[in-house]
Amino acid sequence: KSLRAVIPSTPSLLAGLDYLLELKKEPFEHPSGAPISILAGREDQITPVRGAVHLHQSLSNSTLTICEEGGHIPLWTNAHQFHQWMKNTILSTPQIDII
Repeated sequence: KSLRAVIPSTPSLLAGLDYLLELKKEPFEHPSGAPISILAGREDQITPVRGAVHLHQSLSNSTLTICEEGGHIPLWTNAHQFHQWMKNTILSTPQIDII
């Protein structure tokens, strides 16, 4: 079977994501307290930006960046902006000591 034959259609995936958005409403506290960085592509047809916004609002210690020309995988659809975001994210994330 080809990969396309086993992947659900875009409308099915979007319906599933809508369901997940309704599933949990209260903020989620990440157990480690570690910062969480979210990158979303504005042109993403699989997981629209509204899902990333919802995730960001649900996570207590998160930052959200929207890649204006990015698709579902910004690493592929806008590699330069992705690499810049990754570099800035790594450099600005405080060190966390694990003992």
